[in-house]
Amino acid sequence: MLNVLINAYAISPDHGSEPGMGWNWCVRLAKEHNLFIITEGEFRDGIERVLPTLPQASNMHFYFLPVSDRIRRMCWNQGDWRFYFHYRRWQKRALSQARAICSEQSIDVIHQLNMVGFREPGFLWKISGPKFVWGPIGGMALTPVRYFWEASWQVRFHAVCKNALNALQRRFSIRVLRALLKADAVLCATPAEQSFVSRQT
Repeated sequence: MLNVLINAYAISPDHGSEPGMGWNWCVRLAKEHNLFIITEGEFRDGIERVLPTLPQASNMHFYFLPVSDRIRRMCWNQGDWRFYFHYRRWQKRALSQARAICSEQSIDVIHQLNMVGFREPGFLWKISGPKFVWGPIGGMALTPVRYFWEASWQVRFHAVCKNALNALQRRFSIRVLRALLKADAVLCATPAEQSFVSRQT
């Protein structure tokens, strides 16, 4: 049994998408390994309600780092780019918490689990010693230009800006590249991420 430190901003037994993925990943890993899970805490009530019903509950140790309701609303509004500023600050808090856990526990693997978007790899790759796993990661694919012309000008403008931003961040984001180089394993959500990662590592 390995001691695995997991950074998963969103975990919920009652939701799908990112929170559901985080929950299901942890529940299944905990059947075989001892988990130390850092999460935000919006869904703490649901976690604490369901956790006692799981046979592997003793292998799941949660550390909650809550944010304000205002920041949570930004997170739910996926077009609100202000959230990334707060999310990055939260990841720095997660790094401090992870270092504290590592000082008390013999951690074998650190897993940067979610959010899935590649542009925010967190900071846990800075911790020396344990193996580092990142992913699944997604969001690197560019929208094919041929799709633009059937859309409104607003949709075309948004897609062009997102393509440009993705291309720049994939190539020049120092933290993304450092996380990729430090990772012992990278889990890719689509072939677009797999192709990029294979070229960088």
